[in-house]
Amino acid sequence: MTLNMNELTKSHIFQNFDHELAGIHSLAVEMMNFVLHQWEMTIDALDDANLESALNAFAMTNDVREYEDEIYQAILKLLAKENPVASDLRMMLSVMKVSVTMKYMAEEVAEIAKLIVVLYEPRNGSPTAQLTNDVIKLSQDILHMLNELVWVMVNLQANPAYMLLQHNYVSGSEVQEAVKHQIAFVTQDRRQMRPALTTLQIVHSMETCAKHCKNLAEYCVFMIEGNDIRHTN
Repeated sequence: MTLNMNELTKSHIFQNFDHELAGIHSLAVEMMNFVLHQWEMTIDALDDANLESALNAFAMTNDVREYEDEIYQAILKLLAKENPVASDLRMMLSVMKVSVTMKYMAEEVAEIAKLIVVLYEPRNGSPTAQLTNDVIKLSQDILHMLNELVWVMVNLQANPAYMLLQHNYVSGSEVQEAVKHQIAFVTQDRRQMRPALTTLQIVHSMETCAKHCKNLAEYCVFMIEGNDIRHTN
């Protein structure tokens, strides 16, 4: 009878642990969706000179920080109560890394949102469509990366993360090409100097966002498969 009671107690503990771990995973998925929404608002601000969207995207960073803190506290609480097996520990550590990286990305997105407000400030000169073409393309690439990452987090399948890393979105050559275009546009029209400088800052921030997405893909692969590919080609 005592043995059966012990088995029932252990079963209850394991079920409770799994439930709390699933809650942490769900919170990470929710956080990634929130960052995706922040990015969508940033694209809207860039495409349509929508300064309200830019300000809203900037304000969302505080919510992302709260998500990161909530995940951190939940993981610490779970670790303090239980002795997780290796796969569960890997999940918790990976989710922690994912949440911290998403916080960094949200802060970079907030920086882009501020730059968009500066870009469309009338006294700085209105940017031409040619000037913003490159950043709009880069923003769509990052949107695709974020959508793929959300799918990976929800379904816990690593293949799209591998494909994301192999595709090399927002590559160094693309960034260099965007910089060359900005310099060429300024050479043709000196009135575009201020908007071009702001656009270059946006390009730099988008390159940083793309690196964050690649880091997220690597963390997801480790979380799902236990394969650390951070230092491999």
